[in-house]
Amino acid sequence: MSPLFEDTIYKEQVCLLRGSLNHFSFDNSIFKKCSLRKNFGSKKIDIMFQNRLVHSFLGQKALKQILRKERLASYINYTNKGKDSEFVDFAVNIDINEFSSLIRELRKLPDQIYTVHKGIDSQCYYRDDVLGVSLSQMYLKVKGVWTGGHQENSRLRAININHGPADSLWYSVDSEHYERLRRLVMSVFGVDILSQEGLWFCNIEFLLENNIPVRQFRQKAGDVVFLGPGCLHWV
Repeated sequence: MSPLFEDTIYKEQVCLLRGSLNHFSFDNSIFKKCSLRKNFGSKKIDIMFQNRLVHSFLGQKALKQILRKERLASYINYTNKGKDSEFVDFAVNIDINEFSSLIRELRKLPDQIYTVHKGIDSQCYYRDDVLGVSLSQMYLKVKGVWTGGHQENSRLRAININHGPADSLWYSVDSEHYERLRRLVMSVFGVDILSQEGLWFCNIEFLLENNIPVRQFRQKAGDVVFLGPGCLHWV
């Protein structure tokens, strides 16, 4: 990556690299569902049970998102079925660091995308690796699942790769507006977006009506998203 590009991704709150996997001789086929089921189907993973119709700060207070364990192959079979129900299953926080073929492929990516970037990255000083921070995680989705509003662990940067086939619709609010939004939601809904992190999905009209700057963008298969420190986002 050029110094100018590297400087940009470290300054901005959100950077979207359109189709970037195509430029790195990256074999995305091993991330497809059929390959995952064949090679890692026996892996036990966490499944989140969600109401797919939640689009507010209040929807998940009555119905907490429930976690259960299930084999990866079983969830992939579930993704191939039609789902018209109000409730859906979402495979979350999958530790892929034992999946050596996936890790080898990710290591083809530039250091700024995949590895801890020595010299300017605080993660260089971690005594232990942290899943989802310095170690990779994977999520598997069906239509209607959502990742609730949150900042990354310790408000660090985050990088997200969409392996496809479908798009993901993102919303984000820059860190400088976080506290104002937090106070606003508390006053209107009586909800603390920090303590209820991940349990809400904000309606964009609420932000626009209250002059909170918000981004909305679509991440297509092969796109990489960089998030800056403290960037609030939901997907």
